[in-house]
Amino acid sequence: MKAFFELPERIEALERAAQAWKGTPFRHNSKVRQVGANCVMAIVGVLEDAGFKVPPFDLVPTNWCRYQTESAMEKWLDAHEPWFAGIERVVIAPGDVVGFKVGLCVHHLGVVLPGGRFFQCSEGIGAAILSRSERVFKQRLTRAWRPMDYVIQH
Repeated sequence: MKAFFELPERIEALERAAQAWKGTPFRHNSKVRQVGANCVMAIVGVLEDAGFKVPPFDLVPTNWCRYQTESAMEKWLDAHEPWFAGIERVVIAPGDVVGFKVGLCVHHLGVVLPGGRFFQCSEGIGAAILSRSERVFKQRLTRAWRPMDYVIQH
């Protein structure tokens, strides 16, 4: 199986999708481009707009990471292995979903873009494209998953 964002046209679609979502305000458990989204739903929106079929995500409370040591986000990504393959964070590539530790567990996601950047959506900032040299990326990055070119067989 190949990485979904291996092809140049898919990477271009990812870039266009991230640019379209940029500026979306943070809104918990929402997924409406330029109206509101949280980090997971913004990532889902970007991946879907770039052509990647994302498995459903069960919504969780905003403050989950303050009281739980098990990450709902890690559990979701790990449970959908045909769609997402866990990878070493040192070999991240465009399209990879990256998980950041907040509180007691991974509770923030981003998606890697070309050119040393990543897309994320957070309270106070909203959806933004940041440099991978940002402190949050370097210090809180915990896990990474690669979207795979997976087709469900019926």
